[in-house]
Amino acid sequence: MNRPHPQHLDAFIDWYENLTPRSLDAIATHYAHDVYFRDPFHEFSDRDSLYHVYARMFESLDEPRFHIDATITEANESAIYWRFTFRYGRREMTITGTSRIRFAADGRVESHIDYWDAACQIYERIPLLGAVLRTLRRRIAGAMRPRPERQYGDAA
Repeated sequence: MNRPHPQHLDAFIDWYENLTPRSLDAIATHYAHDVYFRDPFHEFSDRDSLYHVYARMFESLDEPRFHIDATITEANESAIYWRFTFRYGRREMTITGTSRIRFAADGRVESHIDYWDAACQIYERIPLLGAVLRTLRRRIAGAMRPRPERQYGDAA
């Protein structure tokens, strides 16, 4: 069974929580050259593209920072539960999510898949678009509610 050495996970988390434009240059220490990356906005298989995603993050947002809340590791994969905080204009924002990280034999990340709700945590905060999305979400949720006159297990 291939397990990431705890120091690889610890080093990755330490680097991630303290990520800055300057420390971004150490990306090769933590990510394989052909790392697979996917989030709600991107999908690619190379470290250079990942570097540019993080570089643009620092150019576009003020005070971006990742906070790791918990990890679960099984074999060579870890689930990392995180909060991403940043300022955009005068607004302070927080996005919560989970990353599924798979480590290669050399301890570097070979797959990084982020799971977070872009609609709820980004799009619904945009003034006009947000109102439309919130209304749509309420209508869908209302249409999916069980009817009170019929309970599970009742004969039809």
